[in-house]
Amino acid sequence: MKKTITMIICMAAAASLVLVSCVRGSEYERLRAKELYEKSVSIQNAAERLPVFKDIVKISPGSEYGWFAKGILLKEEKKYRESIECFTKAVELKPDFTDAFRNRGSVEFSNDDYNGAVADFTITAGFMPDDSELYICRGDAYLKLYKYNEAAADYTKAIELDPRSAEGYNKRGLVKIILKSFKAAINDFGRAISINNSYAEAFNNRGYAWYMLGGYKNTLADCTTAVNLKPDYSDAYFNRGDAKSALADYRGAISDFNAVIRLKPDSAEAYNRRGYINYTIEKYIEAIADYSIAIDLKPRYTGAYYNRGDARDKTKDYAGAIADYSKVSELEPGDIFCYLNRGNIKEKINDFEGALSDFNRAIELKGDYEKSYFARGFLKYRIKDYNGAIADYSRIIELVPGSAEAYGNRGLVKAGLKDFEGAVADYSRSIELKPDDPRTYYDRGNARIKMDLKDEACSDFKKAAKLGWKTDTDIRKTCRM
Repeated sequence: MKKTITMIICMAAAASLVLVSCVRGSEYERLRAKELYEKSVSIQNAAERLPVFKDIVKISPGSEYGWFAKGILLKEEKKYRESIECFTKAVELKPDFTDAFRNRGSVEFSNDDYNGAVADFTITAGFMPDDSELYICRGDAYLKLYKYNEAAADYTKAIELDPRSAEGYNKRGLVKIILKSFKAAINDFGRAISINNSYAEAFNNRGYAWYMLGGYKNTLADCTTAVNLKPDYSDAYFNRGDAKSALADYRGAISDFNAVIRLKPDSAEAYNRRGYINYTIEKYIEAIADYSIAIDLKPRYTGAYYNRGDARDKTKDYAGAIADYSKVSELEPGDIFCYLNRGNIKEKINDFEGALSDFNRAIELKGDYEKSYFARGFLKYRIKDYNGAIADYSRIIELVPGSAEAYGNRGLVKAGLKDFEGAVADYSRSIELKPDDPRTYYDRGNARIKMDLKDEACSDFKKAAKLGWKTDTDIRKTCRM
């Protein structure tokens, strides 16, 4: 019996010795993994770090450093969900593992989990409050969440920590563009450029800000510098193309958009822009071709459908134009302009009922948009619904009391109803508002002739002629002009 007890004790002791040996071996491997991790931190080239991380995983896969290394390797493979899980294991084992929090935030950002990224970058900032790059990373996440003030604050903090952070100035400038503070944005981009005069992105962004302020020549200069620094920079060609178009250098603009298309053949926006330039120089067939490619690349691109509809209208392809505006109404049923444009085309082809229906729909959607009433009022005048036309022009006057055109058009309708006194009153008000419009003098002259006010009528006809209106032979004879 005693012998048996001794054997049990010896076995237990042996087991204990083996356990201690295992623990010591595991700790040794962990420490070795830690040494390799610390070594990896000093390696600048990301590709050269990867073999080190692979070694860490082999040596100590279950330690915080092993989980961290696996997270990095999975991140490189763009296996973001699995990578996040590994970093989470790492911080569970080592709650102050800042590098794991930071990398998890980076992967969350890449995986479009911007709230998660903000949370992890915030934790990291608690450990590393003086790291300017960290605030830039969190600012980027805030930017993706449309939290512009928070993003700007983080970029400002990065600049405070590192006054020579060209990236901080550039990104704060981008926020200012979004907030439409273009002059302040230009100042930030200028600071970025003064720190790094090879910063192509900052030149391009400043060029865009200048464009938004109408400084097209400045845009041209900045974007030219950007493409000289970075010849494959499609955004800079795009912005320079817009500037050239605004400066009526259409050939140059087309050349720039050709460059964008060469660099990014799937850029629907570039085809749409080039199409618009072709439209502007009255190359409607070429414009239609460009818009069609834009639509093929981006089938829900309402802007391209609009533009192609306009170009088809110019080529008298009214059925095609109607189809394009109808597609817009299908994609964006709350957009009033597709109904107005389609209504105008229907009116051209004498589909007055269809046109009226479209104008009515536009007004239903936005009852305070005066141009819808102009369109419907003119149509009602054409179909001799004079009272309806008067109501529409009166509504415009309610919305825009200073609209000379509304008074002039209402006067024309009143003249059609033989209310010449009312017509003269409206023409007179129109002239008060816009005294250099020859047509209104001519129309008032016609109304006064009907009222047997020859002297006043002739005075109006003479004024109209002086302003460039061509009067007929009978009037010239009557008024001795």
